[in-house]
Amino acid sequence: MFSQHYNPAFELDETVVYHELGHAFVWLNDGGIVDQIRFWRTPENLLAGGMKQGLPPLSPGETQDTQLERMWIENRAEYVRRLLAGELAARSHLNLPDDEVWCDFHVTRDIDLMLILPRFENESSDIVKALHIAHEAAGDDWHTWISDRHIEARLLVQRLWRGLSALARDILPDLPLQPGRQLVIPGIRVSAAFQHVQHP
Repeated sequence: MFSQHYNPAFELDETVVYHELGHAFVWLNDGGIVDQIRFWRTPENLLAGGMKQGLPPLSPGETQDTQLERMWIENRAEYVRRLLAGELAARSHLNLPDDEVWCDFHVTRDIDLMLILPRFENESSDIVKALHIAHEAAGDDWHTWISDRHIEARLLVQRLWRGLSALARDILPDLPLQPGRQLVIPGIRVSAAFQHVQHP
């Protein structure tokens, strides 16, 4: 499931768009809310992107902090599917194998995550976040747990591909071309494209 081979095509503008939409569409499928997706041009002239998660109304007696904590505990599988779906959508766009995800360190079923992950505590990559959650959720059985989420995310990306790729094609002409510029895609637009897949 884990590969140390990094493909530079992951940094292409089109691939970044598919990556972020992979996160968003799978999150919507799992009942999540997308507030917005933002794309911006870095000083190195690379396209960067990020999805901002929306939050449901607070339950009685709940604060935003306790809501986030509850959602984190209750939705670990959904969070990991979302994290994995970004690269899986990018791989589908590039016609790369989707039975693996890239990780910049060697990961095997027998690795002791408790020894490895503290070295990457400040690492913000999707796969490191997913590994942290997998260990929280399943302990020593983390590999089976994350492999199951990987299979689920692959199937979801395949099922949602038509709407995801249609929105990506719509977005591409509007991407910022100069550093300091950005493009914000409102969550309502992403949700509409997702709903079109569900009810064409």
